[in-house]
Amino acid sequence: MPSESQKRRRPVAACAPCYQKKQKCDHQYPCNNCVRRRLPEHCSYSTGPHDADRPSSRTRTRSVRTASVSDVGYQQRLPEENLSSSLGYFEGSGSNLLSLMDKYHLLGKNNLGNDTTEAIPASVLPEMNECLKLFPKRPILDSLVQLFFQDVNWMYEMIHPALFLGRYEKWWRTVPGSTTESLHLGILILRVCAYSAQFSPAATAEANSVGGNKLLGVSMDKIREHCHGLASRLQRLCEQMSGAKSLTWVQQLFYAACYEKNEGNVKDAWYTLGNAVRVVQDLGMHVEEPHRGRRGMNDLEYDMGRRAFWNLYIWDRFLSLVLDRAPCILDSHCSVDLPKMRFLNPALGASAPDVFTERILQAKLSKLWSSLCPPKKPGSATPYDPAAAEECYEEICRSFVSQLPRALDLHAPDTQWDSKLPNLRRQRQTLRISVFVVMCQIFQPLLHLDSDQTEALPQYKRDLLVRHREQLVYSATAVLSSVGELQQLMGGGPSRFFLLSFFTFEPAMLLAL
Repeated sequence: MPSESQKRRRPVAACAPCYQKKQKCDHQYPCNNCVRRRLPEHCSYSTGPHDADRPSSRTRTRSVRTASVSDVGYQQRLPEENLSSSLGYFEGSGSNLLSLMDKYHLLGKNNLGNDTTEAIPASVLPEMNECLKLFPKRPILDSLVQLFFQDVNWMYEMIHPALFLGRYEKWWRTVPGSTTESLHLGILILRVCAYSAQFSPAATAEANSVGGNKLLGVSMDKIREHCHGLASRLQRLCEQMSGAKSLTWVQQLFYAACYEKNEGNVKDAWYTLGNAVRVVQDLGMHVEEPHRGRRGMNDLEYDMGRRAFWNLYIWDRFLSLVLDRAPCILDSHCSVDLPKMRFLNPALGASAPDVFTERILQAKLSKLWSSLCPPKKPGSATPYDPAAAEECYEEICRSFVSQLPRALDLHAPDTQWDSKLPNLRRQRQTLRISVFVVMCQIFQPLLHLDSDQTEALPQYKRDLLVRHREQLVYSATAVLSSVGELQQLMGGGPSRFFLLSFFTFEPAMLLAL
């Protein structure tokens, strides 16, 4: 006989907005009403958007997922190459031969910019159909996409919720993979879900101990590995095809790199990051108009391209200045404005920090840090100069730390928006980690000085050296403190988040030396 708690268990009747408005919900994610209201990002379910025992939902999902893309009618030839793709000219240049040919109207309409809505060539259809049949069921993907926008997207704000969810719903209603852009979106969906699965509450050690490491009856580890593996397989398939890439392709590469970092494969993430940077440069996203064409993008999509560039820039500078890797992005070869759009409710006021404010500050810090401490030339080993380090430290304090908005102040932040912006506290700790990591990097080279080099320094530099050692200890301790605080804000349990693991290791090692 069922227990009292089992009797009370009922399937999810509606998403939160439909429940509040007493509207009939179709149980999809996003649901039809939220899409119609143009607020798909507000669609949320308390226990997941689907009931695993609801056959109509399962039947609909299966019919969409197994539809053969060969039924759409494909071109039996490869997409036509243009001068830019075949000879490598950058289309946004104002000085190469392609720009001269364009000036004198010597280029046809097919010579600039490939269409990402091109059909898939017949040569790759068999394997692509096989991959599409392996897509996880929609209830699983819906749950992970919902988790992404609730607990994961705040880290980089690389994807706009309403823009993505509108395309996501349309992708399921059409034949997935019917065009190159549709195929790229399918890969991005898998990347988002694989990345979300790394942060699922079901993936924590506590959940494992009680057998809760499952989503709709499927092991979370299997879902994560399957989504990542299938996305990588489809990516290799797309790389065999000619044709233009897009912002969607950049986004999927970015989240592939994020996934690899969380798995501890930082070198693989570096390769993937470099691939994403090359695509960004090929698309002209590293420059502003008029050198960068709109390619049919509206203002929102164009600004999301800026977000993509600066997220790549932040990580490129991290790999360059912390890990001493060669940078992929050169400041002398890029000129991109910081994102300009705000997506906050106007009722919060103009002084409230936007969801991307923290990333903009990270970009400013990375750019300032790069200008003050450029990457070292290979093989160079310049001895630590206390006076130069002091100047660098003072400039960062003067030009960046003292200019931080009150809501993100390092020591006494204004917390009036914390209850209305639930991710603001997390972003505050993320920024704090970055600032004190920069401080550690400024003073870390002093540990390479031996006793003879120290004795050879003038007295005022030796006095600075003592103070810098104290500052290094303080900064490393501050990093560890913020990492601990961020971990608590993310649930307090074990986490795959690269930022937590790496910046527990590095400052701890510095304190031990």
